[in-house]
Amino acid sequence: MLTHRKWEQSKLGEVATLSSSKRIHLSDYVRSGVPFYRGNEISTGGITSDQELFISEEKYREIIENYDIPCEGDLLVTAVGTLGNIWKVDDRRFYYKDGNLIRISNMKFDSDYLLSYFNGGTGKKRLLNSAAGSNQKALTMEKMREIPLLLPIDEDQQKIGALNIELK
Repeated sequence: MLTHRKWEQSKLGEVATLSSSKRIHLSDYVRSGVPFYRGNEISTGGITSDQELFISEEKYREIIENYDIPCEGDLLVTAVGTLGNIWKVDDRRFYYKDGNLIRISNMKFDSDYLLSYFNGGTGKKRLLNSAAGSNQKALTMEKMREIPLLLPIDEDQQKIGALNIELK
């Protein structure tokens, strides 16, 4: 049973870090190696029938040594094309496309709760309403940082996240 303590309202950018990746150039793609995820892979949970893009092991090691990479539990959000699909990073090795995906990390709350929040009515609506542009809408880190969140106490976040409840 959920507790009856007051939920707090915060902006996403106050309780999490939003970031993108280091740019990978066309010349960095190879035939096999470390999978390179774009919106399609995130929309399908990182699983596609035919992985199309890879970066070399050497490039991946360079990125790990010099830049921040997604960690298990982080969330990746599709930012162009099909907007607002979210995937919780698991233990797979991969890298991702800058501009197409926004990473949510360093969350001061349960990541499964945010997954449920953004997959539900109000949260999904707030996420999609933050999109900028007229013809081709896109999510931006700047706008996403301003998205209001209702955050229950930790215990309730975990219960909601574990049940994968879509919040209305």
